Amino acid sequence: MDNNIPTVFIKLKPYLKEMLQNDNLASTHVEIVCRTLTPEESLGNPERDDFPLQKGKEKLMQAELGNAAGQA
Repeated sequence: MDNNIPTVFIKLKPYLKEMLQNDNLASTHVEIVCRTLTPEESLGNPERDDFPLQKGKEKLMQAELGNAAGQA
């Protein structure tokens, strides 16, 4: 067992393998696109101008997978 891999991932591995095989997903091509959003994309144009995103102190990332998107 690799000490750098958290136990939860080691326990999940057999279940994930089974899911991939059962749903024929193991050979499916997956493309994930990530990029940093502009302040306008993140916030629009709010009346306030004191958001850290507007000042460049923070960045909002977006990842897209198919028709789904997630931000962090």
